[in-house]
Amino acid sequence: MTSAAADGDDVGEQPELRYDFPPPPVGGWTADDLDRMPGLPPHTELLDGGLFFRSPQTYFHMATLRLLGGLLLAQAPSDVEIIREMSTKLGKRDRPEPDLWRYV
Repeated sequence: MTSAAADGDDVGEQPELRYDFPPPPVGGWTADDLDRMPGLPPHTELLDGGLFFRSPQTYFHMATLRLLGGLLLAQAPSDVEIIREMSTKLGKRDRPEPDLWRYV
């Protein structure tokens, strides 16, 4: 026997957003595939050929990044930039989106 909530019959239950993606090619996705796949959620990352989806960040997370980014920028040499939440291609099957990274 299961409960109504376990069956998904709960009154007022919000439908879950679902994304339907084609099955990955043999060997996994490539960094270039991310640019051609329609409907990806924001901040989708590619790690070792697999798609990873970030959950929405909290205010604390955002405030911490702003503080840390400012401190890093103040200490960095003038030819170094501190970049925030920008995907970067590391290889054919890797395109992460780090919170902060330095750009020379």
